[in-house]
Amino acid sequence: IKQGDELAEKDTHADGIVGHLEIRKDTKRGIDIQDGCSCLYITEAKMFSELSKGTTKFPNFDQCARNVACLMKLVYDGKESEKIIEIPQKIGFYVFLPEEQKRKKEKIFDKIMNKDSIKTKINDRINEYFEDGKLKKNYDKKEKELSWAKDKLEVFIEKLDIKMITWEDLLKDIDIDIKNFYKNCKKYNK
Repeated sequence: IKQGDELAEKDTHADGIVGHLEIRKDTKRGIDIQDGCSCLYITEAKMFSELSKGTTKFPNFDQCARNVACLMKLVYDGKESEKIIEIPQKIGFYVFLPEEQKRKKEKIFDKIMNKDSIKTKINDRINEYFEDGKLKKNYDKKEKELSWAKDKLEVFIEKLDIKMITWEDLLKDIDIDIKNFYKNCKKYNK
């Protein structure tokens, strides 16, 4: 939790992140965007588990919205360090899951994994810092970041590629040993 920010959440632990990235100096897992970043993707890998429905402080801020908000935060942090000035041309959030889970839960995932839902939840989360249209007391240091997020949310969501990808589609042209490993993953992770 960021010091002095009672509304902040703990760091997100994504299953995968791809793009023009580097490990933040003096950290083991902090991520920074490299100069000229043109693509930024975040992934969640599921094996019959659900996307989380919310966080402790914000029960409606689900895993999908939170991951996309984290991508926005990475871009903002890069902008603030003057590394990049634009939202990358290619941004995406992907959930990898078994085909059978996708078939059974597609309606649930579709409800969470759509741009309107994501945009609404991120906007609601940003608005937690405001009261009667004004920034709440003690959050002046976040004003620039929150204004940027409000201003760029529409463009960010418009560029966002979001989809469910089955493990079967990923593995269809891959070595047989990996396919056997995957069968065991499905067997022992139900």
